[in-house]
Amino acid sequence: MCIHDKYHINECQTFNILYFQSIVSISDGYDLDIVRKCTKHCQKKMAKIVDITMKQYSKYCMNYFKDAKPGKKSSFLDYLYYCLDFEKGEIACHDEDFVKDVEKSCNVKMENGKLYHTDPVDSDDSDESMDSEEESETETESTDD
Repeated sequence: MCIHDKYHINECQTFNILYFQSIVSISDGYDLDIVRKCTKHCQKKMAKIVDITMKQYSKYCMNYFKDAKPGKKSSFLDYLYYCLDFEKGEIACHDEDFVKDVEKSCNVKMENGKLYHTDPVDSDDSDESMDSEEESETETESTDD
């Protein structure tokens, strides 16, 4: 029996936080270790699971930075659970204050069974635009003194 038999690709079609924690946790008996009982099939399966899981995590991280409202305190973990539970149809298990807090600190809203990103920041992959923004912020900080 292989240590990876407990992992299944069909269980990571939506973000599986337990798989993610197993992938990124570093401890003895690390689940990503290849052991004697692993097969080529096991290696391919685990590589696919890691690829799917990390892409999903990256998507949530990027959306959080697009949706978080500047000047408001927000929590990535709360945002993640809000989105995950909405996708699984389990958002009702959260109290109303949790939902209101996330929606107040991030540009997300649930209406009619849909999750809306109400005013996301457009991401511009251009390093030049990011550099000029940082320079502008630095200039503003120095003139504020």
